[in-house]
Amino acid sequence: MTEQPDFSVRNYWERRYANGGTSGAGSYGALAKYKAAFVNEFMNVNGVESVVDFGCGDGEQISMLSVKTYHGLDISPNAVERCKARYDGRAGWTFQLIDEFKPKPARYDLATSLDVVYHLIEDDVYEAYIKRLFDSSSRYVLIYGSDWEQPGHVPHIRHRWFSGWVARKRPKWRVCARAANPYPFDAYNSINTTFASFTAFEKAG
Repeated sequence: MTEQPDFSVRNYWERRYANGGTSGAGSYGALAKYKAAFVNEFMNVNGVESVVDFGCGDGEQISMLSVKTYHGLDISPNAVERCKARYDGRAGWTFQLIDEFKPKPARYDLATSLDVVYHLIEDDVYEAYIKRLFDSSSRYVLIYGSDWEQPGHVPHIRHRWFSGWVARKRPKWRVCARAANPYPFDAYNSINTTFASFTAFEKAG
């Protein structure tokens, strides 16, 4: 499926945040608590001390993370400014527009992408995003999303088979963990359920 020609992921999220919107249901409630617990446990078990997050959004989800060095990126200037204001004075936590970020040399233990990949409708945006995601980490990449190819049920969703991309384009990275989705999607309860799950990658050597 080709991208929708009239849709811009950048414009969509900037308008949404500028109008007072949030990052969505997944950044609040049970789903947010589950994701935070999973990421915190992953960091603890693997000795992760630094994280670059490709999609900090409105800053709500990351409020539950326990990490010394955190660098949040987002496509939306409004989201970045929100996070800078909210976490002003928190040592080791910084924020930046994703277009300004230089992934090499890889200097973070972990790169995360939570509920972002399936929002990247345009092929060129997706390709640039996932390249930078893997190029920015020296050890691990953790993606929370759907991992198959399929059109979305709304204009701002498009499912991506990201593990296939990694196998083809970043062969030094291997899947080291997959977690079952404890909240399988239910169209009648979309606020508390999801089609996303965690996939963790580790860099060989």
